[in-house]
Amino acid sequence: MILVIGGTGVVGAQVVDLLMSQKQQVRVLAGGYSDWHQQLTPQMRKAGVDVVNGDIRDQRVLAKAVSGCTGIVHTAGVISDQPERSVDSVNHESVASLLPIAENAGVQRFVYVSCLGATQFSSSEYLRSKWNAEMLVRQSNFLWTVFRPSLIFGEGSQLMRVLEFWVQRFPIVLCTGSGLNHLEPISVDDVAECVVQSLYNRDTVNQVYDLVGPETMNLSQLLELVTVGFTGQHKAQFKLPARAGYLLADLLAKLNPRSPLSAEWMRLLNTELTADPALMRQHFKVPMLPLESQFKHLTAKS
Repeated sequence: MILVIGGTGVVGAQVVDLLMSQKQQVRVLAGGYSDWHQQLTPQMRKAGVDVVNGDIRDQRVLAKAVSGCTGIVHTAGVISDQPERSVDSVNHESVASLLPIAENAGVQRFVYVSCLGATQFSSSEYLRSKWNAEMLVRQSNFLWTVFRPSLIFGEGSQLMRVLEFWVQRFPIVLCTGSGLNHLEPISVDDVAECVVQSLYNRDTVNQVYDLVGPETMNLSQLLELVTVGFTGQHKAQFKLPARAGYLLADLLAKLNPRSPLSAEWMRLLNTELTADPALMRQHFKVPMLPLESQFKHLTAKS
């Protein structure tokens, strides 16, 4: 049985669908704390997925979830601190708790979804937490594989919600920093395909893969693309110093707790997120869907 941690998230749910289409036995560990999760878990149970609800920081929940599993796909993570759960406690500390529990349970395969740009030196707490968790996995005794995707787009993705909120708030578009940092967004379909294809491919064991899409654009160009896509019109861009942008994002989040935009999202979008896709293309067969050609479909679904 394969355990998908974060299996009700955008990437995790896609991984579950692919595994089920291959007639795999699948268990999902879901937090059960949002409308999206509450709507999705009954559908998964109906499709034959074994669903465990609980906090991934709870060792008893982790022990229950890993019992009887031979492989784990870990796609869970949060970008910003939330009430009663910090970024580091979810992204890093929970992985530190999980690894010995999984090893004692006899798990052999461990696939971890990190993030491109993750480093111990990042100004982003999210990227630092992903790096710390990634290093724990890479130092473990499992047959591990680590994926480091760039910004992930797709139906229901956090990226799409953040960008839609960002470009619709004001009559002009506020672009933090210079807007010249480069990004290579990748579709959730491509990420999920790479994850599932890796599970039974020995060549991917103890490998780290940077996952990127086929288009390279800077932040300013991305904001122009999504502005036209979501509003149907061009808007002038105003360059805002990065620090001021982070403060503004935090202020908006305090004024509107449902705001998907945060200072951590701003930091992530101001990061250079590009990589050489050679190893990815060598080991995985994926369509590498471009954001621009997918955007009309995605905005129609939003």
